[in-house]
Amino acid sequence: MHPDNAYRLVFWGPGHNGGLTLKEALRRPEFDVVGAIVYSPDKDGVDVGELVGEPPVGIKATRDKEAIFELDADCVIHGARPTLDMTRTDDDVVRLLESGKNVISIVQYFYPPMRGGDVVERLERACLTGGTTLHGSGINPGFVLERLVLTLTGLMTTVRSIRMVELVEISEAVNQSPNFVLSGFGMDLDEIHSGHPAAAVPDRMYREMIGFLADRLFDARPEDVRIEGQAGGIAASARYEITALTVEPGKAIAVTHTHDAYLGDHRFFTHEAYWYLGKENCPFPGVDGDSHYIVEIDGDPVTVRQRVDLQSVFPDVPTTSYVTAVPPLQAVAQVCAAEPGFMYHDSRPHWTTDYRRLVTSRSTSRS
Repeated sequence: MHPDNAYRLVFWGPGHNGGLTLKEALRRPEFDVVGAIVYSPDKDGVDVGELVGEPPVGIKATRDKEAIFELDADCVIHGARPTLDMTRTDDDVVRLLESGKNVISIVQYFYPPMRGGDVVERLERACLTGGTTLHGSGINPGFVLERLVLTLTGLMTTVRSIRMVELVEISEAVNQSPNFVLSGFGMDLDEIHSGHPAAAVPDRMYREMIGFLADRLFDARPEDVRIEGQAGGIAASARYEITALTVEPGKAIAVTHTHDAYLGDHRFFTHEAYWYLGKENCPFPGVDGDSHYIVEIDGDPVTVRQRVDLQSVFPDVPTTSYVTAVPPLQAVAQVCAAEPGFMYHDSRPHWTTDYRRLVTSRSTSRS
């Protein structure tokens, strides 16, 4: 049983990451899951608890979008399948916002201005119509740069450049999600490039993240920012097998995404992402855990070097998946309380309760 003041959540596409967010929400008294939209006919009509290996809760997943649009809910955790064409995704998000539901996306909407004024106008109009808020959240984009890196820049009066490296051991995520299988693992290296469809979705996400950084740190507009992106791979030295696929020697055991961002001729940001199979195949020796972030900030009067190593306490859950799944739940209270429009991350100090005390704080605010 959930308390009457629990946040009523809908899950849109509870796949790998969205499913973990759903699983965590079902375990927490702060949230009341009232609906879920699924894509597979095999999941249609399945109890949302059973969908993620939890006891049944009496709420059935559905493929009927109209039923979801009509639901009374506070917030939608949006984990739609990544697509090259965002038109249908935007259509669904607009309908959700117009129907009075706030939306937190783990796949897009980290900084919509990078997609152009027409997209921004349409989404903002939907927020105003429904009195709702749109927010993008996750680990990267969504946390490391927006919250951690920008907080670290508070030690400086001048920031010249930032380098950020993401290292993710992704074997279990590939095993559990077909989307990762299509990322380029096991392919010939010359097949992995910035023009490959597998590179398009992460490229779009990282570009939005860069636009947010340029805005917050340098007061730059999207049209001021030039981004050079490149995708590639690292070859396996030996045959490597996981449940989902086998990588032959010489094929891609790691997939890389590099983005350099410029304001004029000044390169202010470099982002390097390395997704690899097997800890022994990490391109950076000496790191611990399954997910790693290396941050280097060059500025005055100090420079900053920091490394973050993350390790899941649950051996059956990929670290990168859990750290993507939790931030959206942490954002629910703030998104629901925000003014209509886009809500971006705030890197200033937070002297507020986190989601583990939401019920208490919400009861007090309503009394």
